[in-house]
Amino acid sequence: ELEPGHHYVLKGRTGGGDAWKLKAIDFQEGKEEVVFLETDLNRWASTFSTEYPDEKPTLYLEPQRPVFRLHEDKILASTQADGGFGSWTRIVTISLEGTVAESDSTYEVQAEKLYVGSLRLPNLVKNLVWNRIAAGYQMDEEFQSLWSSIETANVHESQLILTAKK
Repeated sequence: ELEPGHHYVLKGRTGGGDAWKLKAIDFQEGKEEVVFLETDLNRWASTFSTEYPDEKPTLYLEPQRPVFRLHEDKILASTQADGGFGSWTRIVTISLEGTVAESDSTYEVQAEKLYVGSLRLPNLVKNLVWNRIAAGYQMDEEFQSLWSSIETANVHESQLILTAKK
């Protein structure tokens, strides 16, 4: 039963093998277009690592591995995060709705909406928090090199479509 004022997250599918690696290899070997499904993205995201210091600052948010969902022309992502303020600690759900956009000659997920629990963060805070979260993820080297060969990246009909530079 849905309650007013709450933000609900539908997680993407996570099953399947490592087809994302084969698609990345095809792309690097000259295939002009590769289509990633949310299962591919989630298997790829399972290779992400995060490292956080044992000594916590006064205010912190430490997201774990994300789970992606592709819906129409949007990319949705969610993760559990350890958060704290002073002696208060809590596990919260962070979720975003966004697009894939070019930034500084690479592509990245740009958050249009960012939630911590059911709280939607305002734009100025959203961008600051999202940049800190995204910077905390260490990606697989294969996928990083794949990213450098992308001409376009679009989410369309619940698929991430990458085209190669010519």
